[in-house]
Amino acid sequence: QDTVTKIFYCPEPSFPGGSDSLVAFIKRNTKYPMLDSPIYGTVLVEFIVDTSGSIKEAKIKKGIGFIYDNEALRVVSIMPKWNPATQVIDNRIRPVQTSLVLKFNFVSN
Repeated sequence: QDTVTKIFYCPEPSFPGGSDSLVAFIKRNTKYPMLDSPIYGTVLVEFIVDTSGSIKEAKIKKGIGFIYDNEALRVVSIMPKWNPATQVIDNRIRPVQTSLVLKFNFVSN
């Protein structure tokens, strides 16, 4: 007897409360380094949201300097658990590990 396994990929991982909550978390927790000449730019942090929603293996994908890169990594490291991505296999929903990239824009006030 042949069996057919149906696999459907569902939503990407999500931050608790959605994207507005993610933006608020980043704004509330990012500390701007006090430097003589501020750097403006974007840091990209790549990380994995595992099946439990935990963040792991965060690394700089694109950086602008040691201090800013480390600050972006620090903020990612203190994030609460995310809602993991899921896939449906034979009508059963299962969490899956997913890689994401998060953008940090550093601009001076």
